[in-house]
Amino acid sequence: MAATMVRRLCNKWNYIFLNFKQLNNGHQQTLINQVRLLSLESNHNGQSKEGAPPLPNLQKPKFPSNVFFMYLSQVAPDMQKKNPGIQRKELISKIAKMWKELDPEVKSQLSIQRKEMLEKYKQDMKTFLENITPDQISQLETKKLKNTARKKKLERKSLGHPKKPVGAFGNFVREKFSERTDEPVAQFFKHISDQWHTMSDKEKEPYVIKAEEGKASYKEQIKNWEKEMMSLGRFDLVRKGSLVELTQPKTRKNTRRNKPTIEEDEKK
Repeated sequence: MAATMVRRLCNKWNYIFLNFKQLNNGHQQTLINQVRLLSLESNHNGQSKEGAPPLPNLQKPKFPSNVFFMYLSQVAPDMQKKNPGIQRKELISKIAKMWKELDPEVKSQLSIQRKEMLEKYKQDMKTFLENITPDQISQLETKKLKNTARKKKLERKSLGHPKKPVGAFGNFVREKFSERTDEPVAQFFKHISDQWHTMSDKEKEPYVIKAEEGKASYKEQIKNWEKEMMSLGRFDLVRKGSLVELTQPKTRKNTRRNKPTIEEDEKK
């Protein structure tokens, strides 16, 4: 029975990994739920999650990067040597411009390389899935869920994701923090927090205005950054709402006034 369970899970995972992008959202979620149910069933009938053996030394294959990031990994070291101290955001921006002007033949060669890497990935993934147990699949999924958010956050930061602006109180803290002497941080923070709560709306107004300006600037920056990520093929780093907004063509509003009917002209 255990062997049958392993085979069923491996077949499901193999199908998902090789065909995931071609499936619609509903089919994707259905398959994932089926794998989770099979995994839970195996834990119930066999060894528990807590008692599952650690993952084997078998390394999970990494999905190959897209062609732009292959190009980025090739040219970034030389760019950093020629421009010491360059910020990551500026580096990405320069390489993105180089990519747009790159010889189509070079892009074609990179595409061929990626296809070969993708085929190797599929074969390696098949071998990986054939040698992993249901409990280890559960461990792997749990580990993936824990690491996904942290990985995305680090990726966004490395690609120059704009920082969220502070609010009105945050601007007040920044201004007052420069006045701090030897007072402990916790005590000093409590002091300025109490001071903020005793201030009138008129006294808070400059900090509120500054916060609103920062918010407006951030919205523009994040919009431009997400457009840049889409041009690089990193749709996974773009917010779902922005993805819909930036991909759907804008419909022009009909601002022309309807012409008056003959009856309306006669009444006039």
